[in-house]
Amino acid sequence: MKKFYMTMAAMLFSFAAMAQYSNELYVPETEFGPEAKGTTQQIQICLKNADPVVMIGFKMKNANGFKFTTKAADFGVIVDRLDLETAKIASKAYEKKELDKQLAEGEIDEDEYNDALEEKYEEIDGYDYADVFKVDKQGVFMFGPAATATSYYENGELKQTTFKGNDGALLTCPITIPADAEDGEYEFTITDIVLASTGATAQNLSLDHQTSTFRVVLGATGIHSINAADSKAPVYNLAGQRVSKAQKGVFIQSGKKVAVK
Repeated sequence: MKKFYMTMAAMLFSFAAMAQYSNELYVPETEFGPEAKGTTQQIQICLKNADPVVMIGFKMKNANGFKFTTKAADFGVIVDRLDLETAKIASKAYEKKELDKQLAEGEIDEDEYNDALEEKYEEIDGYDYADVFKVDKQGVFMFGPAATATSYYENGELKQTTFKGNDGALLTCPITIPADAEDGEYEFTITDIVLASTGATAQNLSLDHQTSTFRVVLGATGIHSINAADSKAPVYNLAGQRVSKAQKGVFIQSGKKVAVK
């Protein structure tokens, strides 16, 4: 009977964890003041994931005269959830596996193998976030310099690179607000959402929704004071870069613009 209750408790804990985290791409409600009309601002694209995820795909749907960027270079990467060091290890494991294959098949000799391996390792050691985490022209955010460089073995145990944590912002996306937009609330949709798991052959994960809607509020002051609930939330500057603490000026916290005087 004791074993039965322990099993039930474990199942309930598992269900609770599943309820807490799902696989979902979303944008928190964002507010802009009247001064944002006719300018390009930033929204945050967030990922909530119960499963390891190495790639997301999505499309931002224009509406009401508002336009989202279609250029990969315009997206900003929020590095807090990106595991650069683990990605480097996985990349080295991938390159070594490829060279091992060439050596075994006689395509290269041992000297060429050692030289090539040293060169690849030096290149990977020099990677920064821009080399490892990319957004392509279709709006797909990919983890890893190669699709297969997402897992490796350590002491016989499979390790997988993935985004850190289970919830939080991954990208900033520019949105151009029409100069003649009226004050009010606007609803937008993210479509064609795909989340892929880690591994040599990426598998699409089950999603709560393949589309996601979010609101932009325009014409309010767009500036908020810090309250107790938000005081411990991560702080970002207007470029989407996390900062250690709020400095004088305007920054983003909990998806809202906050002013510090």
